[in-house]
Amino acid sequence: MGLRLGRKSSFSYRTNEAGHSEILRIDDNNEFTKIYETNLQEQAYVAGWDKNNEKMYLVSNKGDVNLRTLYLMDPNTLEIQKLESDPLNKVDFGSMFIDDNTREIIYTSYTYDKRKRLWKNKKWKKLFKKLQKRFKGKEIGFSSFTKDYKQMLISVGGDVFAYETYYFNADTGDLIYQYTSRPRLKEVEKYLAPMKSITYKSSDGLEIPAYLTIPYGMSQKNLPLVVLVHGGPKGSRDYWGYDPYVQMLANRGYAVLQPNFRASGGYGKDFLNAGDKEWGRLMQDDIT
Repeated sequence: MGLRLGRKSSFSYRTNEAGHSEILRIDDNNEFTKIYETNLQEQAYVAGWDKNNEKMYLVSNKGDVNLRTLYLMDPNTLEIQKLESDPLNKVDFGSMFIDDNTREIIYTSYTYDKRKRLWKNKKWKKLFKKLQKRFKGKEIGFSSFTKDYKQMLISVGGDVFAYETYYFNADTGDLIYQYTSRPRLKEVEKYLAPMKSITYKSSDGLEIPAYLTIPYGMSQKNLPLVVLVHGGPKGSRDYWGYDPYVQMLANRGYAVLQPNFRASGGYGKDFLNAGDKEWGRLMQDDIT
């Protein structure tokens, strides 16, 4: 995989003979120079480039760093500057949104039980707060934009809501409904069961984050329970939001538990690697 940076250099990733991941700088003479390396228990990737197209935004948890962190790296001098990590010190760096015109970082995000954005641009922050006020309790996502970012499509939904798409004009404030991919679901939203974020301790005391859904209109006591385990198992995780399998089971009277067991992604390197050599052992304890 290759990535171009500015006019003088491009970049590529490779796995070396030891199984380690490397980021390579490709110079004008087509020489490959290793500028960054992570081992099997670490992760790193390039998330974008700065305003001058000279330094790269690097996300990494190399060394004694547990939570993935955002850095600014000079690919020529190899100088690295830490920019940001989770202010609550709980989860990995999630994502960043960069204005393609100005190369300004608009926001960074972190996913706890739900996604939280850290706004770097006051105008965008104000705009988003207006949308949140309009769509209380729902997740808002930006789908696509015009080149000047004045017009956009946004997606809106949640655990007990069918996702909808709206046209939004940032200048005029016009908000126009476009469509929902699940029109029949809209008719029965009031019967959907909310997804609650919980934690519990595994057999060795490790705190396990999870989502619990209780059938609509039923008591929380003495219910049959389905443990719905996400795939992977390493690096994947469940997220808050509408899930057709969860709602189908809840509609038939089952409580549904979705554990983000050890080895799930997003909770740091230690939690991710805690599942190594524990398949059928401690990882199984997390879900049973």
